[in-house]
Amino acid sequence: MMMSTTQRRVLERVAKSKTAAHREVVRASVLLDAAAGVPNTAIASRHQVTAVSVRKWRAQFQQQGLTDWGKVAPDAAASPRSRRRRSRGSWS
Repeated sequence: MMMSTTQRRVLERVAKSKTAAHREVVRASVLLDAAAGVPNTAIASRHQVTAVSVRKWRAQFQQQGLTDWGKVAPDAAASPRSRRRRSRGSWS
């Protein structure tokens, strides 16, 4: 996977960040490994994500670069899991 020097520097900064969101740190690390030629299955195992996620992130990066970096997809934010009502325990 090809990336510019500028893109690599941005991803390296995010991958080393102590304050960035965890998902961004993992994704940056995954993309850096992909650019280094590491196979998807090895990347997935190393970063404890699925190979499907690795393929998706690679494809998005190849299409968009860092344009929409850090944005949560609308369908992910509206998942049924996020709308699930929490049950309250009784304190009797």
